[in-house]
Amino acid sequence: MADDSGGLGSARMPDGRPLFEIGDREHRRIGIIHSILLVLGAFIVAGLFVSIGNGMIDAAGLNSASPPAQIAETATNFVGLLAAPLAYLAWRDDWSLVGAASPTIRDLATIAVGAVVLIAFMIGAEQFVSWLGFKPAENAAVESGRENPELFLYYIPVVILLNSPAEELLFRGVVQGLLRRAYGVVPGILGAAAVFGLVHYSALVATGSASAYIIIALGSGIILGVLYEYTENILVPIVVHAIWNCLVYLSLYLETTGGL
Repeated sequence: MADDSGGLGSARMPDGRPLFEIGDREHRRIGIIHSILLVLGAFIVAGLFVSIGNGMIDAAGLNSASPPAQIAETATNFVGLLAAPLAYLAWRDDWSLVGAASPTIRDLATIAVGAVVLIAFMIGAEQFVSWLGFKPAENAAVESGRENPELFLYYIPVVILLNSPAEELLFRGVVQGLLRRAYGVVPGILGAAAVFGLVHYSALVATGSASAYIIIALGSGIILGVLYEYTENILVPIVVHAIWNCLVYLSLYLETTGGL
């Protein structure tokens, strides 16, 4: 339980939730074990969805390298990532773990400010690591888009409808929620951000610095986690995440096609 005598244990959010709080043994066990198994399970489920989708593409006689086939593979991957946390919440009948509500004026203002903060961080972090002599590795989707620029435009609706909701529900909603119950708000944010950064390693191509990419992803995860805890509304980090990714894909499309 929180220590109200002072120090870290007495530090609290404006709504009274403790920033640091060691939960009971059961919550600590569930927080660690369930978070690890859920993330691993989510990627296994996503892989199964991709395999099923690829089988349907082959059965339809589509070229696996065609834009529709590549978008379908990306979409089925995020459908799997979205299905896993939803199934977990249904299995435990614990929907209160994730805060969700219609956005208020305060939420909309937080989205606007949060988007600016995230964009500034991402641009500044990339410039900083470049100044240090490192080039962050690229996501495999970016490499595919450079070979076929129209993919960048197709990725935008996937980001809005599947990518951002799936990743935010999984990492900010469920993983951060479990770790918050076990250790408090700050450990929940940091733990979920660390997992968020590390799992992006699997989507990287060989060129560039994987460590730089992961560190930047971890930083973005912290920002998104703070936005979620501040509003207690998962829609806020979902929208901010989507705004950033959409801007990335749009700028990459313009850059690749000579529009910039």
